[in-house]
Amino acid sequence: MRKVSRLILGIVMVFVSIAALPAGLLFMARPDGSAVKVSIMLLEGSPFRDYFIPGLFLFVVLGVFNLAASFLAFMDFRYTWILGIGFGTIMITWIMIQIWIIGLIFFLQPVFLIVGIIEVILGGIIFKKGSTGEKINDNS
Repeated sequence: MRKVSRLILGIVMVFVSIAALPAGLLFMARPDGSAVKVSIMLLEGSPFRDYFIPGLFLFVVLGVFNLAASFLAFMDFRYTWILGIGFGTIMITWIMIQIWIIGLIFFLQPVFLIVGIIEVILGGIIFKKGSTGEKINDNS
């Protein structure tokens, strides 16, 4: 079960990366949001003048780092559970802040909120099944 959970977590992390890398790149390339057809007006009242900083975060943290973490999950990294809980928490926080700043306006916001929750749950399952080093039966 632990190996299956790590595999699923790795696949979820790749999914997040596939979404975050191009979106982040487009926000950095066109910080006015025009590349993804998002109005700059949505940022009124937020700490951001444009989408460059959110795009950078999206590209680096949710894109590059999640992709690197997925490889570690696939390689059966001992502390994969920390990556799952950590990146899931980052995703949940990212979406909640996004909804707070611009509102619930995209159908993908709840989708990625659920993805973050799934990452946290998978991290918890991996931890509970003994990823901290003790001998367990992986068939459970």
